[in-house]
Amino acid sequence: MTCCDDLAMIWETVCLRTAVCVLVRHAERFAIADGDVGLDVPLTEKGRRDAVAWGVQHGNELRKIFSSPISRCVDTAKC
Repeated sequence: MTCCDDLAMIWETVCLRTAVCVLVRHAERFAIADGDVGLDVPLTEKGRRDAVAWGVQHGNELRKIFSSPISRCVDTAKC
């Protein structure tokens, strides 16, 4: 089961007419090198595909999206 599958299952159990806050971590990223804080580590291609898949499935149901300014978080939110 993938992260997207888990989220889809959770989403389906929630009444979509109820205000719900969904916290989603950024999609899969490349490894962060030892000693690096990882601010500029981008999404992997799989991470980008997973974010797009989640966005296609749930994007129309969202009213607002808030994101960290870190690029991989912004990229996940844009998908």
